[in-house]
Amino acid sequence: VTMYMRVSSSRNDILTEDWIGPYTNDQSSGLNISHMVGQFLQFRAVLRSREKGITPTLHKVIVQVVATESVHFFTTNFALDSNVTKGILTSQKVVPVSADVVFGLNTTNSVDWTEYQIVDENRVFDVSQLGENIRLGIKLISPSRSILTPSEFEEYGPYSSGLFINTVDFDFTNTSGVSQNYHFKITLYEDIGLGSPVFVGYSYEDVSGFNVDGSAITSDGVLIDTNETVHVLFTVPGTSNIRCDTYYYVQIESINNVDEGEFELILDDYSFVAGCSSSFIDVVDFNFVNNDFVVNNYHFRIKFYEDPERTNEFLTAFSGNDRSGWTVNNNEIPENGVALDANEKVNVIYRPNLELFNIDTIYYLTIDTHNSASFVFASSSYTFQINDLRSLEYCGEYMDVPIVKNFGTIFELNDNSAITLNN
Repeated sequence: VTMYMRVSSSRNDILTEDWIGPYTNDQSSGLNISHMVGQFLQFRAVLRSREKGITPTLHKVIVQVVATESVHFFTTNFALDSNVTKGILTSQKVVPVSADVVFGLNTTNSVDWTEYQIVDENRVFDVSQLGENIRLGIKLISPSRSILTPSEFEEYGPYSSGLFINTVDFDFTNTSGVSQNYHFKITLYEDIGLGSPVFVGYSYEDVSGFNVDGSAITSDGVLIDTNETVHVLFTVPGTSNIRCDTYYYVQIESINNVDEGEFELILDDYSFVAGCSSSFIDVVDFNFVNNDFVVNNYHFRIKFYEDPERTNEFLTAFSGNDRSGWTVNNNEIPENGVALDANEKVNVIYRPNLELFNIDTIYYLTIDTHNSASFVFASSSYTFQINDLRSLEYCGEYMDVPIVKNFGTIFELNDNSAITLNN
């Protein structure tokens, strides 16, 4: 699949513009088209196949728009003894990406920005307006970015089936009586009768996406001792040709002799759905239930990985070591963990330091609990991403806006005297 784009300032003229491209689907993190000028955008997708009977499919195209909004700030009007002829201005400010700060002056006591003379900072300028007043204005231009929306799903799939979200993970026990190497096959079907397969992930043919007990599976499979139980994780690849936010039905099988053995069914009563966007945006927010029969004190651990197989760890956050950003039911998590009765359910929120993460990057999560004795696996279904807020500078409740911390000016008057304004 290759993409072409063209832009124009009018709806009619765009038909005469040249196509720019091609861009390929290998650029999975997105493509920056900010260099293209115009408010009308048109794209063209070219789908090619080198094999008869196999056709690529394009389900969705996402265009994130970065627009701008502006506000104005005006100083008090200062009455002078003479006309202003020259000046120089300097400031201390914070300007995020795609934002701007513009200074202007007016000598007629106006608060209409169109009547202001734009001046550059740190450079002597001549005042073109006549008048014995001076009022400074600041135009603050902030980016209005497309905000990511997380994908959210219910606890169960269609027909009250168990539900895998984004990943297929399950426990497997070797009950054969001898140690053997195993491979696994995950098949996704369109129908609950498991008659129309749309995707097959088989570790013997391709180990991508498979993880067993935290380690990538090898081409020889995974050696499992007799009566040993392992945890298997499979991340459905983006090339699987399935639709996001669409439910499929899962069949999981194992095999210990790929040449002569037969597949053994592990389960076939679950459904699967992949979110169109990440599970969490900026904040990790999940529910936890104490499934033990006794009261336990719990801490929580989130591991952020750079790969779907969850073998390349990027960052670990554990509330037992650092409680910053952790809350349970909107209360700070206690030092000894949160005490939960049997079957008690709580909402856990973790607000990480967003400066640690990269923009346009999807992180793959594993969540564990710690019950004062050991870590217990909770989930590997989630993904995490941060919004494109480049500056991470706050001004009150607002973030990613331009900020003028202070500014100063020196003006020369017609009588050769000078005045200084500081704010």
